[in-house]
Amino acid sequence: MTNPSPEQEHLEELAEDENDGAGSIPETEQSSEECDSTDSSEQDGDSGAGSEEDSPPSELEKVCQERDNFKDKWLRSVAELENFRKRTRREMAQSRERAMGDLAGRMIEVLDNLDRALDAIPDDQRETELTRGVEMVRTQFLDQLRGAGVEPLDPSGKPFDPHFHEALLEEPREDMEPGTVIEELIRGYRMGEVLVRASKVRVSKAPAPNADENSGDPESPSPGEDED
Repeated sequence: MTNPSPEQEHLEELAEDENDGAGSIPETEQSSEECDSTDSSEQDGDSGAGSEEDSPPSELEKVCQERDNFKDKWLRSVAELENFRKRTRREMAQSRERAMGDLAGRMIEVLDNLDRALDAIPDDQRETELTRGVEMVRTQFLDQLRGAGVEPLDPSGKPFDPHFHEALLEEPREDMEPGTVIEELIRGYRMGEVLVRASKVRVSKAPAPNADENSGDPESPSPGEDED
């Protein structure tokens, strides 16, 4: 019998190493496969003869069950945390909008007083320095409100909307559809989708029908009266 050559010995060693590596399984994968194999063995046992008594769960089965419970709790906690973050961001945005709306409502009252001051100035004093100064203050004040997102409403000629308008007067009009805003009496404002103050308006309504009784016919005597 001839001795193997060095090349043959090297090939045999490589083949032995490959066989040893193929039989090794990582610990995590092995534990997962063990849990899966345990579940499949339980299903096979359930489909078998029912005469055998249920055996207590093994240590591996307990570990696999705890793993599933912890995973379920973790998924629920992640979902609850994400919902909490969304709800918190939404509530903070709504609180900020309400606070800005309240502040804008108080500032609009100052703007109303500036408008009243300008309306009270006589026509012969419109070109004075004082009048132009008040107009400049009003314009700057309104620009600052617009920069904060506050915009005046423009309801004239539009259908009456109870969400943005408040009807103070009704006027019968034949040239308008009933429920149309004729005039804005007190200006309203909004900030985005938030109503700061509703517009006080005058609204059109259908004119009353003419009730012409007897329509101009001469009065006829009643059946019980004698004619002269």
